[in-house]
Amino acid sequence: MNILEESRPLAEFYPDAQERSRAHYAFAHRFLPHYAHQNPMRAVLLNGTDPTRFIQARWQMFEDVAGLRPYGDTPERLLFRRVTDLTAWHEFVGGHPALVIQMPVPEGPACAFYLTVVLLVSESAFQAADAALRAYTPEAPEQFDQRLLAPLRTAPCRYFTLEKSLGLEGTAEELKLGILCEWTRDGSHCNFGVHLPATREAFTDGVIRALALGSDVAASATSNPESLTFSMPWRPP
Repeated sequence: MNILEESRPLAEFYPDAQERSRAHYAFAHRFLPHYAHQNPMRAVLLNGTDPTRFIQARWQMFEDVAGLRPYGDTPERLLFRRVTDLTAWHEFVGGHPALVIQMPVPEGPACAFYLTVVLLVSESAFQAADAALRAYTPEAPEQFDQRLLAPLRTAPCRYFTLEKSLGLEGTAEELKLGILCEWTRDGSHCNFGVHLPATREAFTDGVIRALALGSDVAASATSNPESLTFSMPWRPP
């Protein structure tokens, strides 16, 4: 089978602005929170996979399960649609390992500038497990200590977003501010009431402050603009 890659910015895959915003919103606010909370370790410990390639592959998975791909694969060809303005990297945030994601430029209300999945284990526990997995070889499986994965397998995560304000008017600087929010495991949407510059540094600093608060943040009415939602009868695998 031939595996082909088609690499484009999101706007080229979705020329229609409304459809583009709906897909953008659904990935950040529907698919990825479910995916992360279902198996937090899988969402952060990537076994050596490049973070950007990993998150672009999650987008492909999202399109497949949501029925958004305009054409399917054939028995002879597997087409991989790589969204080039969707990127990710690893950071340690507040002493915890995190996958931080920069979304394509948000256009619709509540679409996200940034996302992060924070695995609630120590930096040292994560580094030990990551190093062991990178050194693993199938020829010597007995050399891998499964106990290193135990803290990660049972650790929960927190999933934060920096969302575009529902108000689409304002000065150029005001439109570059995002609202720090969180999707919890039970599907609640929490708004921290904090506006931050839409930069990776400001987002990371905001997440560190949110982690320091613990989970004592009341759930807000979810930002769920009707024009940006659509029925997706699926749950992430």
